[in-house]
Amino acid sequence: MNEYRKQLDMYVFGFITITFFIVFLLTSCSDPITFKSITIFKSALDGSLTLNGEKNTTDIGVSAVTGYDCKTARAIKEENLEFYCVEILNDDKQK
Repeated sequence: MNEYRKQLDMYVFGFITITFFIVFLLTSCSDPITFKSITIFKSALDGSLTLNGEKNTTDIGVSAVTGYDCKTARAIKEENLEFYCVEILNDDKQK
């Protein structure tokens, strides 16, 4: 249950970040200070998630688009970009 909660928290933070970005972009209410604040917040969140070995907001988006399990922390740990995205097998084991 705790792992599920962590995953849910990541999705919520990613959703909030993307939502704020889209709202400011579409309403033209975005000034350089607001954009910089959102960028700093997203960078801090992504850095924290990556340091804890979890998927960051970019990884979640890339995983959704590609259908693979993409994780920056895994690529850093393995010191090889080939391990950024791995195939998701049917029995939830990674290749």
